[in-house]
Amino acid sequence: MKPIKKVVKKIVKKGITLDDLARMVQVGFAEMDKRFENLTEEMNGRFASIEKRIDKIEERLNKIENDIRYIYGSLNVIHREIADIKERLEYTVHREELNELKKRVLVLEKKLGL
Repeated sequence: MKPIKKVVKKIVKKGITLDDLARMVQVGFAEMDKRFENLTEEMNGRFASIEKRIDKIEERLNKIENDIRYIYGSLNVIHREIADIKERLEYTVHREELNELKKRVLVLEKKLGL
């Protein structure tokens, strides 16, 4: 950056008045204001885009949570059904046992003459 003395000498040499300098500063601030305005618009657009993406992610997460709840409920039902089947199997005669019992009954019937 140029030292202030050099800038002041240059301004005096060119014959720039205080009003001219004020106008130049005003134009500079207006340009900066416009740049910030453009930057703000761009940032707002990007933030809106990010918000939409986050909303979609949130929707997907909600769906996944609901699916997990459904699966968990289904697994509980299956678990209960398996427990019920196991309980019934305790009181069930297996085919091999049944065949063995049939043979024994036939032998007894023959001995008794039935």
